[in-house]
Amino acid sequence: MSPVRLLRRPLREDEFWRLVDVLEGSSDEDAVARLVEALRARGRRTAVAFAERLAIVLHDLDREVLANRPVRWSDDQEDDDPIPLSDDSFLYLRADVVAHGREMVARVLADPDVLLLHRWDDGEALLYAADEAAGRDIETRVSYETGANEAHWSPRDTADDGPFVPPVVVVSVADLAQPIEVEMHGADGSHRQEVTYLPPDWLHRRTETAVQTGLREAVGDVAVLPADSADAWLEVRLAIGTRWALDPRVEAGAAREWGDGRVTRVHVELVGDQVSTLARTDQATLLLSMAATCVLAVLPPGHGARARLQDVAAAGRPLLPGS
Repeated sequence: MSPVRLLRRPLREDEFWRLVDVLEGSSDEDAVARLVEALRARGRRTAVAFAERLAIVLHDLDREVLANRPVRWSDDQEDDDPIPLSDDSFLYLRADVVAHGREMVARVLADPDVLLLHRWDDGEALLYAADEAAGRDIETRVSYETGANEAHWSPRDTADDGPFVPPVVVVSVADLAQPIEVEMHGADGSHRQEVTYLPPDWLHRRTETAVQTGLREAVGDVAVLPADSADAWLEVRLAIGTRWALDPRVEAGAAREWGDGRVTRVHVELVGDQVSTLARTDQATLLLSMAATCVLAVLPPGHGARARLQDVAAAGRPLLPGS
């Protein structure tokens, strides 16, 4: 049977707001737990679509005129003066506005002074309800971070932020049985449909973090690609499938999803049924070993990280079939 292809479309508005109604106007722990169970009962597809719709609504509420309102929180004392909202507290306020339902969102957008009529809760937990229901972090196509809705903000001073510096190397663990079709947007305005993959259900988040951290430490902070490719970066994909394909396959020169430059991708494939039966520590050791093997396939001669990466790669080889 061929795998189901999922298109990451936002949940239909009516269905989204019916699920929000489960919160009963609250974003506290109990209310969010009810929503998580409702999403979990409908499956990962609905959780992902819910996250996409939530991001759209939060993005629409991301407006300077709302962020400037001196709101009060539910735990404020009567004589407390309102404290100006930070980027994070404005995001959590917007989440609580959503928890109050469709009508409240419409009222706030129509009249920002509606924010002054209520005491609000920190709605941060709502941001992670879909992640918890899906068992994975969900990266939405629309950003809901404060200031992302540029059409509704004055130009913001970003001089102190400096340019974005991507990680030297990124590693992903992709379950080939769980494809998702996403629309990728480039900095030049281009877009394309691309199939990406969820991590396998059995892979613990801490294992993923251990692999990424271990590889970053082994590579160090020196660019892994030659000096004349300083605008490029490296992506390692550990594909979880039905066969062993351990000779790294290199795909060079793909367009970056954001910013300038190119990306080199290196792939290997592992048998999921065999990797999943390993203890978590062994899973991390094997996956990190294969990630290091991928980096070594493109590492320039004489790179200072080569010896470290060779040691990391060797540590996982006894866990490979036939060893």
